[in-house]
Amino acid sequence: MPDWHRPRAMIKPERVAKAIAAGIEQERGDLFVPPVARVLDLVHGVSPALADRMLRILMGGTAAPAGR
Repeated sequence: MPDWHRPRAMIKPERVAKAIAAGIEQERGDLFVPPVARVLDLVHGVSPALADRMLRILMGGTAAPAGR
């Protein structure tokens, strides 16, 4: 398994399904599960390389492409 695979940190499908249903009801265009993933999305909008670096730090070296 890749170094970023963490079964204990897995988000339960029920949680994702509830978030999707709520997003549809609220007519939301974006959905982040868990909500903290929104931070990574915002950082990626400013600097994809920085977002990749953050992801590698948080999840392991193979979680995002290596910088050049």
